Amino acid sequence: MSPLRSSTYLTLAAISAVAITFAANDADQADSPDSANDAPTQEAAQNDSVKIPVIPPLAKWTFDGEFPGKPGGQAKISENGPQAPMYPSFAAGNKALDLEGGDGAIRVKETDVPGVNLRFTQGETITIETWVRIEDLKNGSYIYLIGKGRNRNKAFTAENQNWALRLKNEGGEALPTFLFRSRNEKTREEGYHRWVAAEGFTAGSGWHHVAVTYTFGKPDTVTAYVDGKKIRKGTWDMAGKTTEPPVSDADDVMIGTGNGGGRGNTLNGSVDEIAVYRGAVADATLSQRYVFVPPPAVVDTTKIPKGKVLVQICEKVPAKNSWPAIQPPESEHYTEDVFGFFELPHKYVDTGVREDRPIPSIMRASAKVELPAGKHRLLVRARSSSRLHIDGKQLILTAFTKADSGGHNHVSEQDKFLDLGGADYRFAPPGTEEAWCEFETKGGEHLVSFETMVGGVVGNSRRRPEIGEAVVAISYEGTDTWELLSPGSRKVAYSDTGWTEYET
Repeated sequence: MSPLRSSTYLTLAAISAVAITFAANDADQADSPDSANDAPTQEAAQNDSVKIPVIPPLAKWTFDGEFPGKPGGQAKISENGPQAPMYPSFAAGNKALDLEGGDGAIRVKETDVPGVNLRFTQGETITIETWVRIEDLKNGSYIYLIGKGRNRNKAFTAENQNWALRLKNEGGEALPTFLFRSRNEKTREEGYHRWVAAEGFTAGSGWHHVAVTYTFGKPDTVTAYVDGKKIRKGTWDMAGKTTEPPVSDADDVMIGTGNGGGRGNTLNGSVDEIAVYRGAVADATLSQRYVFVPPPAVVDTTKIPKGKVLVQICEKVPAKNSWPAIQPPESEHYTEDVFGFFELPHKYVDTGVREDRPIPSIMRASAKVELPAGKHRLLVRARSSSRLHIDGKQLILTAFTKADSGGHNHVSEQDKFLDLGGADYRFAPPGTEEAWCEFETKGGEHLVSFETMVGGVVGNSRRRPEIGEAVVAISYEGTDTWELLSPGSRKVAYSDTGWTEYET
């Protein structure tokens, strides 16, 4: 187990090898596509006044050592799990279960987890969590991350889904879904109940943390978590909401597939840190599971003109208020003299007609900048989240734009604007995200990379693709004035007067 992880869990013994036989993807029509990391533990997440109850998992699969069940098909254990520095909660070389090609899984029999009861009954709460990396997901399909029952096992009825955490591809997003089958022992009536979360993540965008919690018999308790974000909004379909008890039997648990296997049910990607709990894991715990440090942009320094700022516009960015794990390709580029931006050039199609840019996108500005020796101050501003790297090290990361108040902000919010001193210091315009830091150098050339998100997401809507006043400014040691960072001979004072002249 990784030394960086300290989650308390029940050690599982009696590991046995199990063969896996995959059936064709003969999903029932009602559930077919056509019809329709340990970050801080609960102890660490709590504060001094509120004690968060610790719920140890019934079973947990970390893949760093022995685990219940055994990979079958093309499944294998590899050192491709989430790892530092992008995922600092994990050590380098962290292992995961790879299920490439949609033909592999782990079967876990009840005899593989002696003393552990993975059956749930009416009134009990289940929490399932996992880290997942998914390469692709067919639109409208449902793939299993982990589930119990519905394995086409002849010893059980075919439709005996005890519980399952799955992903559905809808509109380019992998949405967490919770599925179970109810059974009324008196009337013998049964039905599938499927809840689909309203938000998810984009396939092919690295590792993500997904969790769901549900109390059987209380349909309004269902809650999902994606990368620490709590999601209560979703849709019950198939037989809809129910207060009926769930199917609960001794069928096997399958990791990575379900419903008899087949590509339409099987994950094409990887999973790690799978855990099943009896009880609701605290919000404060699940919200802190996902710790992600976006990698710096890979900039080809040979393409940066001497004395100029290379500006790249990168489209194909997931419609999320988060930095993508995989850097999007450049769509177009141009040059500027200094790190000061107030609008992007228009986009045109081949016929010369103006076209809207996709929202969101990323503007990346890079340059080789000569700096004198000393401890200097750097200031970053933009309309939305921005980040500043120097020589590959992230120095500044600002927040994503807050929800629009419709012009009803309190006047006192201006008191929170940065005031870094100086007679001609320019305060940030409203609606600007800003941050500053000190940077000490022995002098010489540095590779500076400044990125800002253009546009953003507000529910189902998109923000306008505006960058506002996007700048990297510098105040040299021993001075109280500011100027736009420049790789060449042009100098632009970053003051009210200087910025006005620069814009015009």
